[in-house]
Amino acid sequence: MGPPVRVSNRLLTTGLPRSGIVEIVTDETARADLPLSYQRLLAYLDEGCTEDEIARRLQIDARSVAPMIELANAKLERLAKGNQP
Repeated sequence: MGPPVRVSNRLLTTGLPRSGIVEIVTDETARADLPLSYQRLLAYLDEGCTEDEIARRLQIDARSVAPMIELANAKLERLAKGNQP
């Protein structure tokens, strides 16, 4: 079996090596497996909040928001591939 195939931004397929089993992982399913702080961060982004607003809501330094977004996206990508957060 080849590497996982990205179907779209909202729906990913992952295959387990040598098993022939394919698991469908949606963005919502992957988000639910993230730590709560990352779930909130992504929800605030979806609402259109600025980085300053996100920092205020999460009670963190505004300079931490951009790196936290990168981490949240990396964690989502790992979850989509079937790895742990």
